[in-house]
Amino acid sequence: MVAWKEHERAIAHRLGGVRTGPSGREGPDISHPRYAIECKESRDPLPQWLRGAINQVVSGAPKDKLPMVIFHVVGDKHDEDLVVIRLVDFERFID
Repeated sequence: MVAWKEHERAIAHRLGGVRTGPSGREGPDISHPRYAIECKESRDPLPQWLRGAINQVVSGAPKDKLPMVIFHVVGDKHDEDLVVIRLVDFERFID
């Protein structure tokens, strides 16, 4: 089994969607009634500064709050900022 396919299947299962597979078209990797999900897998570790930012907010967030990091590139519009949350935290709040 190809690792990225397995990754897509695992995420689809966890979030209640269906892996669409390569179809030769643009669109999300997972069909879901509420979310458009694109899966990306890396063999390289995530940058330490990114993990540090996530760890910082997770360790300081109250249990009833969704911990997230918002990344902004100087000069870009805030509409283009990226919101990063851990999958486990997302799952806790989607119910």
